[in-house]
Amino acid sequence: MPGSAAAGGWPTPFVVFLAWDPLNSPFFGPSGEYRQKMETETVYDAELASALRLSVMRLSRRMRQERSSQLTPTQTSALASLERHGPMTLGEMAAHERVQPPSMTRVIAHLAVAGLVERRPHPTDGRQVIAEVTEKGRTLLSDDRRRRDEWLTDRLAALSAEEIAALTRAAPILDALAGS
Repeated sequence: MPGSAAAGGWPTPFVVFLAWDPLNSPFFGPSGEYRQKMETETVYDAELASALRLSVMRLSRRMRQERSSQLTPTQTSALASLERHGPMTLGEMAAHERVQPPSMTRVIAHLAVAGLVERRPHPTDGRQVIAEVTEKGRTLLSDDRRRRDEWLTDRLAALSAEEIAALTRAAPILDALAGS
């Protein structure tokens, strides 16, 4: 038989036509369970994203109001970066804070005038300056953190054990979201 494997020829192709309608399949169809589930989850995710955004923004704003210093958020962030990462050039600071170098120069100049940062020449490159937090700057940051921690501790004391447990589980997740 020509075309048969038994006769030494090529096997006859075996073709199956499925009655599959992609528009009505459970994966793609408008009435498919999978699609409905995905649409529901997408709506839920969007609602969760909106609720989280609002809550995090409100909490952040409230925490900023509890700051004890007269520094701007940018100045406070730069000072905290210096404390966390140690002495660095203004270019390195600008990269850490994601601002332009001239902006960082102004921020560090203000912090130096306030006695919170010390500027010194770079040991090998006379064109650069290294900034370092002073003891006064460390004290200001410490006092600022203590004040905000006290405010938040007072608010946490009013929560139930279940709410505290939920926040304990959420804290690393929120931290991961912030880092992405």
